[in-house]
Amino acid sequence: MFMRATGHRCAGFALVLALLGVARPDPASADVKTSRLCRKTLGIEAQKMVKAGVGAVDACNKENDKVCTSPSGRTGCVTLPSLDVKGKYSQQTGKSLVAIDGLEKGKCRGVGDVTVNYPGGTTVSDSLIPAIGAEIEGTANAIDGVASLLCDKARVKCRQAIGKARTGIISEAVKNAVKCQAGIDGSATTFGKLDASCVADPAPKAYPKGVDGIAKACVTPGVTGADVGSCDPLPGCVVDAALATGKSLAADIFSQTGFACGNGLIEGAEQCDDGASNGTGACSSNCEIVGLTCDGSYAGVGAANGTRVVTISIDTPEPLSGVEINLDYPQFQVGIPGTGNSSIVNARAEYLQTADLSGMNDAETDLKLALVSLGSGFTTGGLVKVTFDNCVSASLNVCNRTQNVMNCCNNTADSTQYRTCSNDSGRVCSSSADCVAPGTCAAPALCPANPPSCGTQPSGSSLGACSTNGGCPADNACVSQAAILTCSVASPTSLATSQLVSGVTCSVGIQEIP
Repeated sequence: MFMRATGHRCAGFALVLALLGVARPDPASADVKTSRLCRKTLGIEAQKMVKAGVGAVDACNKENDKVCTSPSGRTGCVTLPSLDVKGKYSQQTGKSLVAIDGLEKGKCRGVGDVTVNYPGGTTVSDSLIPAIGAEIEGTANAIDGVASLLCDKARVKCRQAIGKARTGIISEAVKNAVKCQAGIDGSATTFGKLDASCVADPAPKAYPKGVDGIAKACVTPGVTGADVGSCDPLPGCVVDAALATGKSLAADIFSQTGFACGNGLIEGAEQCDDGASNGTGACSSNCEIVGLTCDGSYAGVGAANGTRVVTISIDTPEPLSGVEINLDYPQFQVGIPGTGNSSIVNARAEYLQTADLSGMNDAETDLKLALVSLGSGFTTGGLVKVTFDNCVSASLNVCNRTQNVMNCCNNTADSTQYRTCSNDSGRVCSSSADCVAPGTCAAPALCPANPPSCGTQPSGSSLGACSTNGGCPADNACVSQAAILTCSVASPTSLATSQLVSGVTCSVGIQEIP
């Protein structure tokens, strides 16, 4: 079983509860008036937390997009608490916790017919705050990404429009769903999960506004989702993802138990829920995302072309009871159906040594694997095989950070490959349609010589006649896919002593199968 980070947050918030002196009362019946006040408080405080959370993501991106040079990409705007640069989200969650479950003024403290809707049936904040935090991280990863825009004004404007659209849609969806449920609660005598009618059309104003804003800032100038580290095609992928997040957050507010896959609401651990159409399209019958392989999510690649089997091996001085492996892979050249730690993702792993507990989590740019042995432990040798869909041949070189640019100036027969835009020397183009207006795709080409003039070959790469970085935007390097497909080891634990073991390394082997 793969342990998600949200579990650690639960422990952290439990400690906060203890420090605040919040008791954990047993579920007990409460009068209807008290229950309605609790539900009203939940709606108000959740809206505040959501607004602070998506606002923190936008503020973090705004600050990061001012940085014009970044050798290794941005990492600070996709995980809590690093994206909460001004601490506003943290401050709001603390205030909301007191309002909901505080010892003196908590409106849901001891309201058993409401708290029973949450895991453990005790305090709402134990599950609600981590759930909101996980949704905030999820939307930051899916919509914003970690690409450095290097102060390209067109791309910065596009990403800010994407964030504005996301924030507006999520905020309106949560606000309208809460208002709808409050109306239902006003005459209710029982208090369960969010009524399905409350998410039928929760963002009628922000959704079309978001479509229009992204179209003007991104689509019309020719900026793609891949250019800014977001999804494709724009604007649809952003507004739909934001709407799904808003619906999921609204459902989280009122209940996190008794979820039913197939009811059209994304609840709990569900990744999607298309109602009656589950199992026939992008959402599986188990409410897991099916896609995200060699399709529109990977710009310009097309259908899968066979598979690429990656074998991960370890070298360890002693048997291990547990180990974590991180596998970086070229994100536009290979892919795995599904996302996160779903069963669809985990079906692509074949364990070569006995693992009593195991799991794989796909972040669409890298895989994280966790393995635990209760028996003889893990020893030197092959550990796991992961089968990717092969999107393009492994023989094509790529730019190490802008991986949708392939063959980086290594074709000696083509003296005109990888021209650049007249108003943006970092933007590679094949026609003027690839440039932000009024720029044109013009000579000189980045590889004007035939054969091209080669620079110093990047360390660890295996290139053809040309190793120049000229075919890659900004501070990218032209490398082989093998140079990107690498692994690292974390938390190698001794079977004998349960202590961390030094000197444990890993390696990868690659096999392409038509």
